[in-house]
Amino acid sequence: MAAFSRGPDDITARLSDVTEHLQSDAVQEQAEEQAEEQALLLLKELNRLLTFSDDPVKGEGGRLVNHATQAGMNRLKLARLREAVREARADILSGDRALALKRFKQAREYWMTTGTKG
Repeated sequence: MAAFSRGPDDITARLSDVTEHLQSDAVQEQAEEQAEEQALLLLKELNRLLTFSDDPVKGEGGRLVNHATQAGMNRLKLARLREAVREARADILSGDRALALKRFKQAREYWMTTGTKG
């Protein structure tokens, strides 16, 4: 899954992709590299969703667009997910594949069970 996520289902899919890479029987270094790449893409998307930008219609100095609200997602939940993904990515980078896998599974469960709207 190379494209940025467009909604809650795409975030779930990205979390699943990372989990699958961490669970794979592929060479450890290759699997961790792919998992880290997917985690980084997810973090970029979560950061994008958590930002505000100028409304393209109103221009600078006009109304700000809340990207999370625009996508129908809860900002607090996205912020908590981003923190969990950051911690799990740090585990990948430190070589603790088992802990990273556990954290990504927990993050996916949190994302899937608590609803996405505020």
